[in-house]
Amino acid sequence: MLVIFLEHEIDEIEAEKLLKSKSELEAHVNQYGYDDSLVDIITSLPEVIDLFCETLLALDGHESFNSKLDELIQNSSYDSLLSIFKEGTEYRHPLSFAQELMGKPFWNIADYVNYEFIPVYYISPFSMRLMDDQTMIYLQGIEKWNRNPEEQLDSILDPLKSISDATRLRILKMLYMHPMYGKEISDALNLTTPTVSHHLDILNQYGLVNVEKVKQTKYFSTNYTRLSRKLDEVTKYIKEK
Repeated sequence: MLVIFLEHEIDEIEAEKLLKSKSELEAHVNQYGYDDSLVDIITSLPEVIDLFCETLLALDGHESFNSKLDELIQNSSYDSLLSIFKEGTEYRHPLSFAQELMGKPFWNIADYVNYEFIPVYYISPFSMRLMDDQTMIYLQGIEKWNRNPEEQLDSILDPLKSISDATRLRILKMLYMHPMYGKEISDALNLTTPTVSHHLDILNQYGLVNVEKVKQTKYFSTNYTRLSRKLDEVTKYIKEK
């Protein structure tokens, strides 16, 4: 963690040594000319690490936490999701597979050397991506992944309700052809900019559009992967016994 904060100015051995002495750590950090607030954060890392360890120990001894772990062991949820990860990355690039799982393209990508796919129980939001210039870690929440069909109804219906409006459906069709910004969409549909912004906000709320900022302009495009997944979920729900 300290190596990350100092942007690899020190190695792990030196970082471990500095973490044992707050005065030495503070003296070392001050030489970089960081803002005082950042210095306070970095020099507080030993306390943060200690608190984190205490939290883990408290969780480990908590009855509710352990009952959830036992539940996962009994219903094989963890192993099932591991199998999905293994199958998904066997013949596909891990980055492409992660984008499919999250239902959206990643704008912030790199030529990662390592990829890790990890099922976790306690996570909010449902899925999360962590990365540096070498490694991408994809975290997938087990509980939401395993919800029964009836519990999934709201997550299936809400995005579909957003496209029950004819204007929003037209916007998605236009944005599927090529990215556009708000004024372009307004002109094409003969609508006011605030009206278009309202529709885009709703579509964005359900992840049905991608947003990319180029300088001061936001470009929107249809998130076809997310849209296709939602339509597949409808089919799956109808067919599931």
